[in-house]
Amino acid sequence: MRARLILIVVLIIRLSSPEMAQSASNQNFDAKKAFEWLVGHCPNGNCGDDIIATAFATLALRDSGALDHADLGLNFIKSREDTSQHCWPAGGCKIKETAFAMWVLDEYGEDTTE
Repeated sequence: MRARLILIVVLIIRLSSPEMAQSASNQNFDAKKAFEWLVGHCPNGNCGDDIIATAFATLALRDSGALDHADLGLNFIKSREDTSQHCWPAGGCKIKETAFAMWVLDEYGEDTTE
């Protein structure tokens, strides 16, 4: 499932260029269906309690202009922080998850100095 989510996110990001949008439309790709799938698999900004998938989805949604959906992802990521150690996820900090969470926070202009 994670691989499928990442593929959809990459496709949404790539569709932001006019050349890719034209190429995708020639291959019967439906960006609206992809968007709906992504939002449906990340209800309330939570992509299966997966920080990495949520990070990709959050940034893809933000870049596509779906700010309300993206903000839900940002809030979910913030809620999973271990505030005593400033890492992710709370209760079992991992380097990879922390890096992806920090990437999202940085992209949103959040203070990441801690």
